Amino acid sequence: MPSTKVIVMLLLNGLIGTCLSDYLWLLSMLMTSPVVVTLGLSLTIPLAMGADSFQGKFEATPSYWAGTFLVLSAFLAINFSNRFARVDNAVSRLWRRFLDRLRSLCCR
Repeated sequence: MPSTKVIVMLLLNGLIGTCLSDYLWLLSMLMTSPVVVTLGLSLTIPLAMGADSFQGKFEATPSYWAGTFLVLSAFLAINFSNRFARVDNAVSRLWRRFLDRLRSLCCR
């Protein structure tokens, strides 16, 4: 049997590593979109490699930096396009309301 300390650490790892991360993932999915969340998860690879490089455990090559730039630029591009789509939807809803009100005034 594992010691009490090991059992407590396993329980904490299960709660924080699984439950909390899944909860935060679900919240981000509700606040944004599945594409943004998936690309956000793919950012963990370059971030982990950057942390390893900072600690001296990994030496970054030019291909590493190129891949990091591509992943980061894709994440930013999807994020900005998603924001513009929401703005476009809001503008089109306002435009439709205006046209409906104009029709109701004209057709009385």
